[in-house]
Amino acid sequence: MQLTGFDTILFTFQDPVLLVRELQDLVSTEHTDAEFDLEHVQPDRPSIENATRDQCAAAFSTSIHAILYIYFRTELRGHLEENGYVLTPFGDGSMALHVRHRRAIAFHMTGINEVHQNDGPVPPPDPYTGWMCSPLVYEVTLVTSGNPKDHDESRRMIEALINICIQK
Repeated sequence: MQLTGFDTILFTFQDPVLLVRELQDLVSTEHTDAEFDLEHVQPDRPSIENATRDQCAAAFSTSIHAILYIYFRTELRGHLEENGYVLTPFGDGSMALHVRHRRAIAFHMTGINEVHQNDGPVPPPDPYTGWMCSPLVYEVTLVTSGNPKDHDESRRMIEALINICIQK
């Protein structure tokens, strides 16, 4: 199977229930016929087609790895199953939000480039090296059908997710 789609990975301390609820609200407001499927990566928990907001909240509060499939319109479910994360001839496609709980983790990072901060009128430093260590961090991956560099909807969803994470 050929891998498709474009992964954008964020690490956040933001509550995954808040992330999922706000992203669902945004998508549902802009796409009134949007649908959501829920998949638990743990084998003992069932997947849910047309998951409700409350079902998603419950899953993301208890699951160590859950996936929310986002279909902006009903027809995109079949398109995803047949083609993967590939844009339709109409220029749209499905997305998936993976949230994993990462515990007792340390990242050594190089080339850290601050793109947003709210520390006041302090200019961001030049890219630097550092460590991020935490007993719990959430790894959030948004898989989009379009390349965020040149696909507006994909880029906009990533920007929205970042803004939810930092509560902007």
